[in-house]
Amino acid sequence: MNDVLILVDEQDKEIGKEEKIDAHRKGLLHRAFSLFVYDSKSNKMLIQQRAINKYHSGGLWTNACCSHPRKGEDLNTAVYRRTIEELGVSIPKADYEIGKIKECGKFTYRKDFGELTEYEIDHVFAWFVDSSILQFVPNKDEIEDLMWIDIHDLMNWLEGNPDNFTAWFFPAYEIFINDVLSNTTMMRSPISSSLFDVIQKKKNEVLIF
Repeated sequence: MNDVLILVDEQDKEIGKEEKIDAHRKGLLHRAFSLFVYDSKSNKMLIQQRAINKYHSGGLWTNACCSHPRKGEDLNTAVYRRTIEELGVSIPKADYEIGKIKECGKFTYRKDFGELTEYEIDHVFAWFVDSSILQFVPNKDEIEDLMWIDIHDLMNWLEGNPDNFTAWFFPAYEIFINDVLSNTTMMRSPISSSLFDVIQKKKNEVLIF
């Protein structure tokens, strides 16, 4: 099935539609989402390495699932669909009802990848899980590898080797972390000042506002 994306204006109001590849070739602003999967008990986040043969950013690490809602599809439905298609696991409907999955915020970014351009309003979602009972079956066309990583180890990796990660990961990660930090039982250490500087530098490379 060809993906028909939702074109939006700068206020995220729907204004049209376009085939996925054409939207990226033309650099058209469209709606997207980034899903973070987090186990608060182990303090670990699930990250994925994008498949090497992806149309851009192949081999880079990023959050658990990134994609676009299709024309006529709301964000929650898109997140549910793509976790099945990409990670091989479905989000229980009850998780939506009890707040285990929620939207944390959104940002707008633009990044050129040769003949293709990502120009998105990216909605950041968090899914709070028990990693000991989840069994993922990653789609090898999308994902090279999956990793559960301690959130502090991830911070050190981001600070030391930021170029290992996708362009959109940094603004999405900051939104996620700020939302998580609002609940101090889930994370006890703030972002270090040096990592904050790295995040701001990487954000400045892609953010529109």
